[in-house]
Amino acid sequence: ILHVLYDPAKQDASWIATLRWSSTFWRAYDWLMLTLVLFHAFMGMRVVISDYVDGRARAVLLSSLYLLAIALFAMGTIVVFTLANVVPKA
Repeated sequence: ILHVLYDPAKQDASWIATLRWSSTFWRAYDWLMLTLVLFHAFMGMRVVISDYVDGRARAVLLSSLYLLAIALFAMGTIVVFTLANVVPKA
């Protein structure tokens, strides 16, 4: 819907920080989408690893997967909550 309402050529980081994320609703909505996408992706990968890998390799891969999920969630959350503070004003 954003491509219908706004020109995609003008949607850059400063557009997100000044227009889209000036509303708490849109920040919360984008954070919720980030959370749901990460959960969906990593639970799917967990099933694939559990189905096709056995033994110690499974434990190592699952541990690595959970660490990656936590790291990506933390980085995404930091971006959603602090992006407006790092984008230079033009």
